[in-house]
Amino acid sequence: MAESTIRDITRRAVRAQIVQAADVLFAEQGYDATTIDQIAERVGISPRTFFRYIGSKEELVLAHFTRLSESFVERLAARPEGEDAWASLRRMFDQIVVVNNDPELHKYGWLAQDIVESSPTLLATHLERMESVQRELTGILLRKHQGDDWRGTRALVGSAFACMSSVVSRRDDAPAVTDMAGELDRVMGSVRPLTQAPN
Repeated sequence: MAESTIRDITRRAVRAQIVQAADVLFAEQGYDATTIDQIAERVGISPRTFFRYIGSKEELVLAHFTRLSESFVERLAARPEGEDAWASLRRMFDQIVVVNNDPELHKYGWLAQDIVESSPTLLATHLERMESVQRELTGILLRKHQGDDWRGTRALVGSAFACMSSVVSRRDDAPAVTDMAGELDRVMGSVRPLTQAPN
């Protein structure tokens, strides 16, 4: 057990070094111009060793969003049977509040967002994954409510994500959000659908 724990700690430490080196290089020269060889050289490891700790360059950035997406799926699936679908979607976004209230997670989330938006290749991959997640969430709601209106339910999920995006957006002309949970409640409440659950 002790040996396994030490190995896990070492692995996390090396991954953290790789992520930190990648963040610096991405900031210096952009995501697309940065190579795995450069990241590995900055850490003092070989490219082969890099792949022992990180699956791909994309995953260095998209891991943050992958964890969020997995949390959304888990949270929505765990909501009580019979709960209003819109309320379930709001509670699903509680993970956004958790991230916002953690200074390190919050800082890394914005950094990852900036990198994604600066790279057309990465942005396309991110949007494709978000579409896949929203389809999965649509399926969960349909099963929970024994519904068959796929398009209506998919629109419901998309509307919830539009609300979430408007709250976390960093537009220069938008006031800063100091109460993430309260603002999510307010914005989602302002566009709450008339139907209580998908049919």
